[in-house]
Amino acid sequence: MFFIFFIINIFSYFLILKFFLFFFGNKYIFPVRIAELLNLGTNLILNIYLNVYFLESSIVLNIILINFGLFFICYSICSMISTSPRTKILLDLYRLKKIDKNLYLKKFYNEKIVLNNRIKRLLTNNEIIYKRDKSIFINKKGVKFFSIVAFFFYIMKKI
Repeated sequence: MFFIFFIINIFSYFLILKFFLFFFGNKYIFPVRIAELLNLGTNLILNIYLNVYFLESSIVLNIILINFGLFFICYSICSMISTSPRTKILLDLYRLKKIDKNLYLKKFYNEKIVLNNRIKRLLTNNEIIYKRDKSIFINKKGVKFFSIVAFFFYIMKKI
């Protein structure tokens, strides 16, 4: 019986994640997506309730561990997909089947496109401020965690 609930938990996790990603897209509470956080909470509540109601409360810890494991796996994979250049190329190859290297570098994947995508992602997350004079600043009014991460990266690069 536990195996059936395990499968239902995994299925509901990905189904509800798809639902939340549809509504919230790639909006972040740095460093995780809002959809991933809401999905974790929803699945914990739903699956704990179902398991306590249908089974016994002794497996609640298993449900919590399973959902946090799924959360970490989805977070890692989604982060890799959105930030890794190699993953972008692999996904484009899978989608297009065959790529002309010169055309690909000109239209799909060059420095300007990569930079614009990263700036767009940081703007969407409200982590940076982009002024009309083309200057960019860390948003110190919003999430303070990004400033801490940027400072940590700066220190690590100096070492």
